[in-house]
Amino acid sequence: MIAKKIVQERELAPIGTTTALAEIIKAAKPKVELLKKGHPAKQTFQAIRMEVNHEEDTLKTALLEAPHWLSSGGRLVIISFMSLDDRAVKQCFHDLAVKEGSRHDIDLLPEQIEAPAFKILTKKPVVPSEEELLANHRSASAKLRALEKL
Repeated sequence: MIAKKIVQERELAPIGTTTALAEIIKAAKPKVELLKKGHPAKQTFQAIRMEVNHEEDTLKTALLEAPHWLSSGGRLVIISFMSLDDRAVKQCFHDLAVKEGSRHDIDLLPEQIEAPAFKILTKKPVVPSEEELLANHRSASAKLRALEKL
């Protein structure tokens, strides 16, 4: 719906400013969406930024490469601000810390079980304290996860 509205408006005249684009997005949103907290164009601008900057691919590349840069005892700490990113970090850390045969549901002999090369240091993500939220409201969506190379 938003993309359709943008295309329609571009056919009439070029969209010269981000303010003009924000107004087009706002006009394309259903009334119910306009009642939500925050600017109605926020998610759209976020999606555009993520695509233009290749943020998802960059995170995936970093998650694949960074653990191998660590020496034994080295730690990888990542702070994410969006659930999509946090999910990718959580899955990557889990994949690194749980090796085939290290779970109880697999029937292997003890000598066949490979020890994981990494240990997750944060079972649950670390989130901002009330004090931090009062000092910095933008930290509200931050989630910190940490991994250690064994």
